[in-house]
Amino acid sequence: MSNAYQITDTEIMIFGGKSALTFQIFDGVFIFDLERMAIKERGSLVNPCSFMNIPLVFNHNLYAYGNDIYIHRYNIPEQKWTCIPKVMV
Repeated sequence: MSNAYQITDTEIMIFGGKSALTFQIFDGVFIFDLERMAIKERGSLVNPCSFMNIPLVFNHNLYAYGNDIYIHRYNIPEQKWTCIPKVMV
């Protein structure tokens, strides 16, 4: 239950997830380089999370939400993660 998004013409970001074997929730962020066919670690989420929904992109920000109390926001130009608390109405 990780998520992915193509952040440039040649890079796909893969983030978060949950192990089906151990049920551990991950905070890892990885970049898959399509030209080199290689993957490298690129930091971590602010809060570990598994994702079951398609991320949304608006105003150079990627918004991902999953099974916790935050919406995860990734600023694509700055390459930085932040969390926004979900508001219950």
